[in-house]
Amino acid sequence: METRHTPNGNVKILPDITNIEVVSDTLKENPSVYKRCYKDKYNDDLVIQIEKFEFRFPIGSFPHYVYTAVFENYYFSYLVTSFTQGRVMNELQFQYGMGKTTTAMFFSALINSKLFPYNIMLWTAGKWMPNNRLWDIVMDRDHLTFNIIGAYRMITPSTPPIKLRHKLWDDVALTAPKSSSTDHVAKALRGKLTAARPTVSIFGMTTASRNEISSVLRAAPLFEIIMSQRGYFEIQKVRRQKNFRDPEKDFSFFRYMEEGPSIELPKHIQAKYDDLRIREQKYLESREYFTDYKNLVKQLKRQGEAPDFAEEAPPEIVDLKKQQERAKAVPIIQPPKLSFRKWMALMREKYGVKIGQSDGLKLYRESFGLTKKEANEELEKSS
Repeated sequence: METRHTPNGNVKILPDITNIEVVSDTLKENPSVYKRCYKDKYNDDLVIQIEKFEFRFPIGSFPHYVYTAVFENYYFSYLVTSFTQGRVMNELQFQYGMGKTTTAMFFSALINSKLFPYNIMLWTAGKWMPNNRLWDIVMDRDHLTFNIIGAYRMITPSTPPIKLRHKLWDDVALTAPKSSSTDHVAKALRGKLTAARPTVSIFGMTTASRNEISSVLRAAPLFEIIMSQRGYFEIQKVRRQKNFRDPEKDFSFFRYMEEGPSIELPKHIQAKYDDLRIREQKYLESREYFTDYKNLVKQLKRQGEAPDFAEEAPPEIVDLKKQQERAKAVPIIQPPKLSFRKWMALMREKYGVKIGQSDGLKLYRESFGLTKKEANEELEKSS
C-alpha cells in the first residue's frame, strides 16, 4: 500500500497498482468472485475486499461520499467547471472543450454501473471503462438533460417513485444563466433539489464557471470538480462554517480533496453525444420549448411555488411603452390648465408615471388638446 499526505493533513491510503491489475483481470474473467464492501467500525473508512485484496478509502474522500449517498440514503450535488483555476496551475484556461461533460458522464456511468462500488478502485488506477450499454443508459432522458425544464422534471418525484443513483444536467448556464429572467423557475428547481432524495442520490451539473449560472443555484453543489486541463481534474469540497457574529451569513471556502486523470469518450459515443446536442439546440430554438416553458410557469403558479410570476414590474423598470399606456389610462385633466412643470409633478406623485421630458410634452399636449407651438410655449414658460 502507498501512503500519501494531502494538504488538509489527512492520510489517504491508495490501492496498490500491481494488485489493481490482478483484481481487474480477476473481475473480468469471473465477475462472481468473492467481494465485499463495508465501512470499518473503528474509523469509518470505506473498505472494499475482492478475494484476498483489500482497499481502503478514508472517511471524507470523494469515493466515500459517493458510496454513502448511494447506499445509505443521502444526497448531494456537484458542479463541474473549467474556466476558473484551482490548485492545479495551468496557463491555458478555456471555457469549453476541457472535458466537463465527458468527466460528468463518466462519473454517471461509474455510479450507475452494476459493478459499483467495486469499480471505484479500478477507476482509481485507470483500469475501468464503461461499455456501450452503460453509455446508452447515461445518455437517455432519465439520466441526462440540457435545459432547465428537463432538470425540473428529472427531479420531480414520480408515482410510484423511482430512485436513480445519478442524474446529470449539462450546460446549466444555457437555460439558467446569471439573469433574473429565469430566477423564478430556478427558485422552484432549487426547492426541488433540497428534497430530491426520493428521486436521485447524486445530481451533477456542468458549466464553464460558477458565476455564470443563476444565483439561486450556486449554493447547491457540495463539490466543485475543476477541469484544470483537458483530461485532468481536481475535486474541491465546499465547506461552510457558521459565522457567529453574523449568523445569517455563513463562511464558505474550498477544501482540496484529490485530483486525477479523466477519460476520452470513444469516437462513436462522442458522435452520438454531438447529435444529441444538435437536436437539443434545435429544440431550444423552437416554439415547442417556449410553449413548454410557459406551461411550466403556469404549473408552478398553480402549485403556489412561484406566486410572484404575474406581479407587475415596479415603475422604474417598466419600459417606455407600458409607461405611456399607463399615462394614457390616467383621466384627462381638463382646464383650468396646469403648467407643464406642475403637470409632470402631478403625474409623478399621484399616478406614479415616470417619463422623460419629450414623451411628457407629447402626453401633455394630447391631454389638453394643444398644438405643438402652444406646448413648446408652455415648456419655455416652465423652464
